[in-house]
Amino acid sequence: MFEPAILLKGPFRIADLAIEPAGADWQSNPDYDIAVAVEWETRTRHAAELGDHLWDGLSYRVANADAWDTRRLHLGTVNYRYFATYRRLHETHRAHGLDPLHHLSIAALVRTADDFYLFGRRRVRRNIDLIGGGVQPDEMTVASGADLEKCLLKELREETGIPATAVTELTGLGVVLSTISNVLIIGHVTLSLTRAQAAAAFADREEDEMGELEWVPAAGIRDYLRAMTDYRVLVADLI
Repeated sequence: MFEPAILLKGPFRIADLAIEPAGADWQSNPDYDIAVAVEWETRTRHAAELGDHLWDGLSYRVANADAWDTRRLHLGTVNYRYFATYRRLHETHRAHGLDPLHHLSIAALVRTADDFYLFGRRRVRRNIDLIGGGVQPDEMTVASGADLEKCLLKELREETGIPATAVTELTGLGVVLSTISNVLIIGHVTLSLTRAQAAAAFADREEDEMGELEWVPAAGIRDYLRAMTDYRVLVADLI
């Protein structure tokens, strides 16, 4: 497992990030694939028991995750099943000498006009998380930083029902590394909507991954983040 870390501290414009193709995707090996297949079957069966379905497509991967000083991302791809099973298989992953997965996600702290931050509580697993998700080539081709902003706004609309037209400001807060080597671009979104208006928009969300919204007064956001887990604790240091 990885130690969560801040890779880049903002503020910055996400649209200013440069994107280049990596030239190669993440590579596994036959022995590791066998271990992944066994663990994936277990996860798939458990998800079905919970009434959930596991997606198994491609996510973008940051091939130069240690080079954020250039603000230039080299993007390849990695299959979801590899990072979905990494937590259980990280020792096996290390024993095989495989490269870090460094799958790319984008998420944001979302602040209402009346000074509340909104988070989502996942419908199936019930954990609380920032609004956002993985950056996936089958959903959007990412060729520029502007595409990453579009991806974040898409996640906001899908998970909360809040349209891009309600966003008055979007700033890059930083980039963090999670325990499973996920590279997350963290943004800060300011809305023209109040808490009540954002709650009303939630009824029209496009996906039901988030079962409900959680609200945190802006004055308490750092303490709230520091009580969370994994990379989320570090987001408090980006505000």
